[in-house]
Amino acid sequence: VVTAVNGAEALEKLRAEGFDMIISDILMPVMDGFQFCKECKEDEKLRDIPFVFHTAEYAEEEDENLALRLGADKFIRKPSEPDEFRKLIQGVFRDMEEGEKKPVTVDMKILLVEDNEDSRNLLVKQLRAYGHEVMATADGVEALQQALAQPPDIIVSDIMMPKMDGYQLCHECKQNDKLKNIPFVFYTATYTLDEDKKFALSLGADAFILKPSDPDTLVQMLFEIVEKAQSGALAPAKVVPLEPSLFLTEHNKRIFAKLDKKV
Repeated sequence: VVTAVNGAEALEKLRAEGFDMIISDILMPVMDGFQFCKECKEDEKLRDIPFVFHTAEYAEEEDENLALRLGADKFIRKPSEPDEFRKLIQGVFRDMEEGEKKPVTVDMKILLVEDNEDSRNLLVKQLRAYGHEVMATADGVEALQQALAQPPDIIVSDIMMPKMDGYQLCHECKQNDKLKNIPFVFYTATYTLDEDKKFALSLGADAFILKPSDPDTLVQMLFEIVEKAQSGALAPAKVVPLEPSLFLTEHNKRIFAKLDKKV
């Protein structure tokens, strides 16, 4: 048994010599267990080493769900009896030998577009907790610049925003050769009518999700869209050709219909 006091030190030792299993706590300095697991599963030399979490501080079901999504093979709560702990560890090895190890979830690079700071910060925190890279912007203009500079795997956008709203952003993305094949998802609480959804999909959006959505459900939906897109199984977005004047007419109809209700 070789020990380390944090994830960074453990990574150094793992890369220096071979090990049969990794057993890690979560709350640690320098690099916590979640980040450590993520690093291991992204490393070709380490990803197949069984990874087990053994923790007392992070014992909620959502902690276990995150750990398993990152690629952990087992999540064991402290304290555990020595005999029981040994049986659980043996079970991990047995599953490995029987080829039952689950595939590692692929990380996503997500561009989040949300003008409400509190909502934006919460979503960033939730998505990053699942191990995904998140770039956050407050409006469509900023999002368009970010997408062109660093194309994401998927764009998740609100609709009502300053400078450039979500409808206009989607329209601009689907007219751009560099961005048109990037999956675009609307995530909104304000525009919830069938007409809003119909217009969004006509612009080329791949999904129209209503807020609030359970984080597990939202992440799973985004992952499935990205996975299909990367494998070529995602059906091309059905963009309805619109003259600029017709787009503006339909766009204003949807925007003003919602504003009229607020007045």
